[in-house]
Amino acid sequence: MFIQKIKKIIRVFLRKSLVKDYRQRIQNKEFTLITSNCVGGLISHDLGLQFRSPTINMYIEAADFIQFCSHLERYLKEDLSFIEVNQDGHFVALCGDIKIYIVHYNSFEEFAKKWSERAKRVDFDQLYLMMSERDGCRYEDIVKFDTLPYKNKVIFTSKKMPEIQSAFYIPGIETKNNQKHKVKSVTTYLNSFTGKRYIDLFDFVEFLNTGRKQLSKYEK
Repeated sequence: MFIQKIKKIIRVFLRKSLVKDYRQRIQNKEFTLITSNCVGGLISHDLGLQFRSPTINMYIEAADFIQFCSHLERYLKEDLSFIEVNQDGHFVALCGDIKIYIVHYNSFEEFAKKWSERAKRVDFDQLYLMMSERDGCRYEDIVKFDTLPYKNKVIFTSKKMPEIQSAFYIPGIETKNNQKHKVKSVTTYLNSFTGKRYIDLFDFVEFLNTGRKQLSKYEK
């Protein structure tokens, strides 16, 4: 427990320079970032910006996420319903026919309230999509994601896929012998004593500013 506290203190300190750089560089402050996992909340928090997307502190499995994005306006008008608490202790909600796995909330009601508030802030003219080759993501899901009618989208993959325009490979993010999660969570720290996460190796500020996908200076 003591070591974990020390690690947290070190990480908070080391992230300060990263966060300062991100906040100085960000020009587009009105974006809506729809993500399949918790990374959207982390990015908006680091940038010091209001959450303009409901996909905060939750995850959606790959096939469901693509279905959700395919009919985004319709799903954002749906009321959420509670299903269960799963074996991992996460509340599970239903948005139409889409399962949402809720994390970092004390109750389903708290999440549903925040989801509704943030769904109203979505700017369909400033949409950015982000997902990973995790949560049961298959190659055919990657292809479907790539064909979604949104200009600004990225999927973090376990290898370079030049045939997929939206695919982006972060060095070292691939997992070994894990068919469900072929890449690590982009919110994972690179090692025990660092302020950098895998998402920091992707220049998400440039992505939000211009739509370009590239490695960040922190990858070197």
